[in-house]
Amino acid sequence: PMMASSSLPRLLFVCSLTRLASAAAAARSSPGAFVPTIPAALQPPFSRSLCRRSQVLRGGADGAAGIAMGAVQGEAEDFMVQYIVVRRDLQSELGWPLGSLMAQGCHAVAKVLWEMREDDNVKAYCGNIDNMRKVVLGVRDEKELAKAAKRLEDNGIEHRLWLEQPENIPTALATKPYLRSVVAPHLKKLSLLK
Repeated sequence: PMMASSSLPRLLFVCSLTRLASAAAAARSSPGAFVPTIPAALQPPFSRSLCRRSQVLRGGADGAAGIAMGAVQGEAEDFMVQYIVVRRDLQSELGWPLGSLMAQGCHAVAKVLWEMREDDNVKAYCGNIDNMRKVVLGVRDEKELAKAAKRLEDNGIEHRLWLEQPENIPTALATKPYLRSVVAPHLKKLSLLK
């Protein structure tokens, strides 16, 4: 059944409470652990199955917001994530400070989120802003960045390349938020930026 967009905020709220209740139950088994409590009036009157990603996915475009929450405990973990790829040579060979390197990734993220702000994945990802996940990868140089961009393009993964001005050189790219299982296979050869 299709999920009405007006029911989505309630579903997200209920799922959050359900996760808190699960955490509380787990904590009770640990002596001396802090146990969060949920007032009875706020406890969901329906089952955890409403929060399951598989059911949220059936809700059509609005169901994407459920994906951004990540998987409910007990399900295979697949979550919304945004990948950022930055050139290492900007710092190692061109002497750019760390802050400038970080700014390149930030520029790429801002560009993709702004230009794709009407996309359902972007809305879902930004709609759950306190639980965003990002992976920052590094490539050796401009040539490797171009190869990564081409690989993403060839596989239908939407992304944006940042061109630093006034130099007009490509410095970083960011993908649109996707489920990890969709994007990770195309970037698995790249290592984390260190």
